[in-house]
Amino acid sequence: MADMNTINRYLQDRLKRESLYKVTAIQAALWLHQADLLKDSASRPGLPLRNLLRKGQVRGQHQEPNGRWYIRACGHDRHEPIAQAEPAKPEIPIQQVETDQPHVLPDYLRDGLDIVFVGTAASDVSAVRKHYYSGYNNAFYKCIFQAGIVPVPLGLEDDWRLPEYGVGLTDMVKNRHAGDDSNLSRSELSGGAPSLKKKIIAFSPKIVCFNGKTAYTAIAGSGHHHYGLAGISIGSSKVFVVPSTSGRVNADVLLDGKTRLQWFRALAQLRDVEKLGGSCV
Repeated sequence: MADMNTINRYLQDRLKRESLYKVTAIQAALWLHQADLLKDSASRPGLPLRNLLRKGQVRGQHQEPNGRWYIRACGHDRHEPIAQAEPAKPEIPIQQVETDQPHVLPDYLRDGLDIVFVGTAASDVSAVRKHYYSGYNNAFYKCIFQAGIVPVPLGLEDDWRLPEYGVGLTDMVKNRHAGDDSNLSRSELSGGAPSLKKKIIAFSPKIVCFNGKTAYTAIAGSGHHHYGLAGISIGSSKVFVVPSTSGRVNADVLLDGKTRLQWFRALAQLRDVEKLGGSCV
């Protein structure tokens, strides 16, 4: 753990750099973990930072009546409202998951999306944080911004906002979470295929993108599959496969001739072609 001066300086600089008035403690904990300043707890995300907050050691800290911690950018007028209104969730039809599992993530789907990303199943960390792609080293939000799929940098707490940018989210297996794809059986993955196909056909996005080959194999069957535009479609939706955004995948390694980010950029190019109603050679 870094000293408190370093931690406080980093958080305040990050808030200023991103032009944020405040940040939730859970997001700040992720920042600190990624910056290697405060190792987070895998079983109880945010706990090390919350311990510091309870001791009153974090500059700009504030706890609301509901118990939720925030860290504010310092230098604002002290009479300025502490909690600015957060953006309301858009009034869009969302395909909710019918399940008794409290940590299963909802699908973020609606008509007219450009791309729907399909993962295997929520990770254990995502299930606890209740947001997609919440793993400490998962590069999903970084990739979609750097590739130009979304125009602004987003974080895990913005997952519900993705439909605003024409992007949807779902998983192949919706009734459980797993620490690793290897913990999912072949029958669990293949069992999720019919439900996924129904969703895709119902909402008809231009492109279905599988985040990694594992989920795609459950649709396409076993065999040697390549990244990029696949030779199948789901309803009217084209199918694309990108390397997994998991931290276990080396971002600089060439996979079928491209790095992971290059595959995401190829996906963005296909999206642009489809929006123009053209064809991709």
